[in-house]
Amino acid sequence: MRILTAPVTRAWLLCVLLSNITDAQPAGVRRLTSRELRTTGNPKAELFSVTGAAFGPDGKIYLAENSHTDMRVFESDGSFHGNIGGRGAGPGEFRHVGRFGWLGDTLWVDDPVLRRITLFNPQGKPLTTVATSVSAFAGTVVQSVLTPRGRFIQVDGWGRKDIEDAPIVRVSRDGTVRDTLVNITYGRVSVQTKNAKGGFTLLQPLSDLPIWNADRAGQWIVVCNRSAPPDQRAARIELQRFTLATGAMQQFSPAFSPVPISQAANDSILQLFPMLSAQELRSVLYLPKYFPPVSHMVVARDGGIWLERQGERPGTYVRIDATGRVSDTIQIAPGYRLADVRGDELLAIIRSADDVKPTVLLYTMLK
Repeated sequence: MRILTAPVTRAWLLCVLLSNITDAQPAGVRRLTSRELRTTGNPKAELFSVTGAAFGPDGKIYLAENSHTDMRVFESDGSFHGNIGGRGAGPGEFRHVGRFGWLGDTLWVDDPVLRRITLFNPQGKPLTTVATSVSAFAGTVVQSVLTPRGRFIQVDGWGRKDIEDAPIVRVSRDGTVRDTLVNITYGRVSVQTKNAKGGFTLLQPLSDLPIWNADRAGQWIVVCNRSAPPDQRAARIELQRFTLATGAMQQFSPAFSPVPISQAANDSILQLFPMLSAQELRSVLYLPKYFPPVSHMVVARDGGIWLERQGERPGTYVRIDATGRVSDTIQIAPGYRLADVRGDELLAIIRSADDVKPTVLLYTMLK
């Protein structure tokens, strides 16, 4: 059985999205200034595979660089500061740099390959590790977030038929489950099909699965239920924001207008799977009439929720405030995605693309 994924390169993403937008500048968009991190001339600062970026509590900028499997640290002015960690399995080393954040001024970095979280002091020296295996979910893949209220993990049901629910649970240091924060129901993850060449498992390219994220200081976890059914009236965005210190949950349903998917965009999706005929693909792929309303989400330290609206002008994000209303709209460069927000400052990293060297942009929102 072969698993086939649709590589979402920047060129393909723009091709699909641009067919559904106009060239008009969106009304009410905040003006931004931008600058790029300086990485040339220093081999330790070069960027090849940036998978995450965040503002640290010390004012510096931290990047997850998975080509060299370390953390790259830059000063607030964009100049290079130094490296944390490196490739390996020893103390302070990584096989893969996953999620990261802070407990006070202590940096934590999740390594999903070694199944451990490493904690570093403000000088970048390793302090200790926390195992991320969970006794109740032995053998499954998990995502981990370390917070002042404990470690939260999610069972990853991606691509599996035996996991219909994906709970986010709080676990103790010994891996036992303490309680469940929320239970996420997955659907339309993958589909199995056969032709003369054998069996295939296809991962749905227009997924409207729930997504979740946490702020870098571990104060909030937000779950976004996004739906893109054939009926426009049923499309929705539902946000659940959990305040970890109190256990309180707020639920929002921001208003939006569904964006139709053009026939040309659907045809482009079918071309991603040349091993199957168009007729075979149409019978198994989920091809809704409207884009899933959200493609990406960032949770800021102030509790603001930044949503990238799929199907609109590339790089358009809206901020949902504490009342569930849209309080800001920004537009970053096409081909980039928002990584972190601190006050009026933004970090954006380039999306995966084989032919583009990764860059990191620092934005400032103007009054």
